[in-house]
Amino acid sequence: MKFKTILMAIAVIGAGCAEKENNSVIGKQIPKIENGRMTPEVLWSFGRVGGVQISPDRTKILYSVTYYSIPENKGNTELFIMNVDGTNKHQITHTATKEAEARWMNDGEHSAFLSSERGSNQLWTMKIDG
Repeated sequence: MKFKTILMAIAVIGAGCAEKENNSVIGKQIPKIENGRMTPEVLWSFGRVGGVQISPDRTKILYSVTYYSIPENKGNTELFIMNVDGTNKHQITHTATKEAEARWMNDGEHSAFLSSERGSNQLWTMKIDG
């Protein structure tokens, strides 16, 4: 009887370890194009731009880019900012969780966005300079 109990405890612990969430950050990938062919895998390696917002003073653009990982079968969205002329582009978030629905605050120096950083979607604010 003790043997079965110990065996069951080991199985439960092993199953719990197997369910450990992978918190790696999915980011920009370098596509590998073979034989000059554009494959679905190459297309999935590109980031998808979305959520473009112009700042209240019309000098900056806040936008999101979603990157995908085929092996992990999931995606991750990060926030970026740049000047309207395309200069000074930089990433302002770098997390394993998705940031979405980013909007400028009225002061033009903060953004508000949804993030599931703590397990459920919550509203976050952040200075635009990161």
